[in-house]
Amino acid sequence: MHLRHRLPAFRTLTLLLALSCSGLPFASAATLSVVQDNYVQNGSPDAVLASNGAGTTFVVAARDSLYNRKAYLGFDLTGVLQSNQEFENATLSLTSSALVGAAGSFTDVSFNVYGITGATAWSESTITWNNAPYNNTSSAIALNSSGTVVLGSFSVTLSTAVNQTHTLTAISGSLATYLNWAVGLLGDHYGTGVTSLDTPSLVLTSSTGPNSNLPGITFHSSEATNAAYQPTIIFDTVAIPEPATAAFLSAVSALGLTLVVRRSRRT
Repeated sequence: MHLRHRLPAFRTLTLLLALSCSGLPFASAATLSVVQDNYVQNGSPDAVLASNGAGTTFVVAARDSLYNRKAYLGFDLTGVLQSNQEFENATLSLTSSALVGAAGSFTDVSFNVYGITGATAWSESTITWNNAPYNNTSSAIALNSSGTVVLGSFSVTLSTAVNQTHTLTAISGSLATYLNWAVGLLGDHYGTGVTSLDTPSLVLTSSTGPNSNLPGITFHSSEATNAAYQPTIIFDTVAIPEPATAAFLSAVSALGLTLVVRRSRRT
């Protein structure tokens, strides 16, 4: 088939795509700051750490014995979205501060990011290893699977974690879904009987270890003096198409494909 025969089909498809794109929702970028954060540590006594949540850093580690630490970060989604919006392309941004212990033979440490999907409340001034929501108190790295979901992971290169900072990013696709669920857009998405949370929470755990020689990592908290180092969720908001608009876009796409196929067959 010659190019001159293909052009009408391409022109038709281009026009239809232009029409359909004109009805696509507009996306805008924003950031969401942590409203409370603290870490918990196993051992005795079971105590609140990091100055009742007012510390400028928190620690995540899986060093075994009495040095396992997990961090809890809470977010407030009140008023973040308009009535016709949803989250898209969300990612967690953290800044490391230093090592806890020596690097030894390790070159990096990996971490998991969980979202709490069960109904619960916690406070940075009272959270401990034993009362932390869905914490598996017998594990250095795990949470209880009922009431949590893994949202992503990231690694810290130990050679760049000492006396300098860098931004770490978790996998983003699942985080946007989690936030949309938290604001009540997805119903009982996680099968926990919960359809929204006033203060959705992320939990950071080491996925490397446990190992008594494994260093932990300190991260800048929401109280960090430099605001650029504070934990944030970076996200887009996008308008949710009305049902009629969504049906129109689907019909236009189907029509465009049909026309292209028919023209191709004729030529």
